[in-house]
Amino acid sequence: MTSGPPPASASPFGSDDHEDQLLPDGTRLGDALSAGRRQAWAPWFIGLGVIVVGLVWAWMTLPTLPDQMPTGFGPSGEVRGWEDTSFGSAALSLIIGAGETVLLGLIAAMVPIFDSTDPAQRSLWGHFRVEGSHRALRAVLGWITLLLNLMFVYQTAQSWSYAREAADGTGADMPMWPVLLFLVGIFVVMVPPFRQWARWSRRTAAEHGVHPTPEEEAEERRWLPGGILNDPTEPKLFVPKREGYGVGVTLNVGHAKGKAVVVVFLLVIIGPLVPIFLTPGN
Repeated sequence: MTSGPPPASASPFGSDDHEDQLLPDGTRLGDALSAGRRQAWAPWFIGLGVIVVGLVWAWMTLPTLPDQMPTGFGPSGEVRGWEDTSFGSAALSLIIGAGETVLLGLIAAMVPIFDSTDPAQRSLWGHFRVEGSHRALRAVLGWITLLLNLMFVYQTAQSWSYAREAADGTGADMPMWPVLLFLVGIFVVMVPPFRQWARWSRRTAAEHGVHPTPEEEAEERRWLPGGILNDPTEPKLFVPKREGYGVGVTLNVGHAKGKAVVVVFLLVIIGPLVPIFLTPGN
């Protein structure tokens, strides 16, 4: 069965009435969409566990640390300053990580709110596709949380080691390349969740007897994972975001200038990291 518009009884005011629709196999739409939804939260909860363990570790390690702690490190790993040892100075990165974890968790929870369209106006296929997009965004935010928190734990452990070595007179600049690997990894982990949950949308919809119409299938071919448009026939370089990815605009990489924008973006992000990789000691 191909998906069609919702029944006339669906609320035009964005209520949850549409979730009571029955799918071709007799399953309630809301039940089909919510099944397994917690899986997308797994990376975030792992990241939360990492930061909690890190904070407990910092509290237990505090009495064994020297009297002074480094306040930060430069691009080549040199220390920028010192501060009296306290929980705040010894676990500063972890405290930042805790705040980042809460913030990204709140954003992940509010993902559906950012959609500008009324769910009651979606086709059955549209519901499954948007649900997959929401899950992908939550998973991406979770992976970012996890990698950032692992980086914060690494930075904290390295700063403790640096402080101890400096107190003994044997300190050396801290290697920064692992931090860069974490940052690069953040961009890498953004891709798989979008592909994974797009496959989930199609597979789960098919299991319940829902399939995209030819028009919806043609629309699918215009978009890349992550909600990036790839349409050479679209005259605009920046287009409104696809439903399921929030509000605002996104890039059309099919545009004549689209690929150039991607290259410039990568140069802006990766370019400043190259000198750090080439710095002696890293």
